[in-house]
Amino acid sequence: MVDKSDLTENLGSNNIKNELNSDINDNAIEELLILRQTIEEKNEIIENLKKENEDLKNLSIRLKADFENYKKRVKEENKDLIRFSNQRLLQDLLPIIDDFDRAIASIPADKMEDPIFKGLTIILTNFHNLLEQKYNLKKINELNVPFDPLLHEAISLVEDPSANGMMVAEVFLPGYKIDERVLRAAKVLVKRGVSKTCDHVKEDKDMKTNLNEKEKNEPAKISEEQEKQYEDNKEINKTE
Repeated sequence: MVDKSDLTENLGSNNIKNELNSDINDNAIEELLILRQTIEEKNEIIENLKKENEDLKNLSIRLKADFENYKKRVKEENKDLIRFSNQRLLQDLLPIIDDFDRAIASIPADKMEDPIFKGLTIILTNFHNLLEQKYNLKKINELNVPFDPLLHEAISLVEDPSANGMMVAEVFLPGYKIDERVLRAAKVLVKRGVSKTCDHVKEDKDMKTNLNEKEKNEPAKISEEQEKQYEDNKEINKTE
């Protein structure tokens, strides 16, 4: 026969165990939930840090690219600054260069072998070479080339059946340029073919604009001074 007191004691012990197990399970679940929440928070922090790191990496790449572009731009600007820093000085020298050219051109042919005149010619040639090689100053004095309003200033216009469009026939005063920057346009006589075709329309317009601007200040005909310049520069072209 089972003792009631033993049964009661066993039941009480089982209840305590069940309660303890229940408390342990509840605590474990709570700890697991807390741990899970902590892990999620840490993962969120890690993801945010990864995103910030990626953003900083992209920003670093952009800044590096911007800095490289800035260095290239500064380098090009410095090149242009060096290239054109002497532009004003060279422009001031052009009238003096013209005077030297005219002086050499006025020397009689039979006197060119004179040591003094020969020395002056060599000095002028060396001076032109220096300006071209060191400062990239180039003369605009080509003949029989298409008229370009950016390079040429038309002093007069003549009709020529043999001309193919608008062509430079004579150079009264040479022009000069540094690379593609024109310091002074060449003063020229332009010849034009008699026949008018569609190809001449734009050239005619450029020529008329150029001549109209010129006629505001002086007549279209060549003056005595221009004729003198023309003769002098013919001699210059021969010597070159």
